[in-house]
Amino acid sequence: MTVTKQKLLSSMIIVGVIIISVTMFVFKDQLKALEGWGYVGLFLVAFFASAAMFAPVPGLIVLAASAKVMDPLASAMVFAVGASFGELSGYLVGMAGRGVVNKSKWHVRMEYYMQKYGGITIAVLGFIPNVLIDVAGMVAGALKMPWYHFLFWVFVGKVPKCLLITYGVAWFLQVNGLSN
Repeated sequence: MTVTKQKLLSSMIIVGVIIISVTMFVFKDQLKALEGWGYVGLFLVAFFASAAMFAPVPGLIVLAASAKVMDPLASAMVFAVGASFGELSGYLVGMAGRGVVNKSKWHVRMEYYMQKYGGITIAVLGFIPNVLIDVAGMVAGALKMPWYHFLFWVFVGKVPKCLLITYGVAWFLQVNGLSN
């Protein structure tokens, strides 16, 4: 691929992720309407909430609400899969923006942790609800980590977080006599 085509592809990926992020931020209230779609809706909420880089989209709130009407294990797993695939947006930006994106102090620090600890860094950041997973995705893409390794480690971090949320909410509802 020529340098011009590579830059064009990189620009298109970056613009696409920005469009998704802005769209999800603007329509975040309508995103909650996908709850009524069951597990498919939960997957889509997770995917779009995670694909919206650096934009606060209330995906975990929808996951918590699902614990009242859906099986906690199934909803946690569906949400973890959707969120993991959504995190590929950051990975694609990093892969496409190699050499184009300016390295902030967070980027440099993340690069250090990724090189030292590898996938464990991604799993830990996937567990903690914060935007640093987006930075980790960009660094993983820039460091040419295979996409399936990135996806695996994100999933490893997302599963316990989702299980903790769904079973925690289900337990709270049961203890307080609020479950069905």
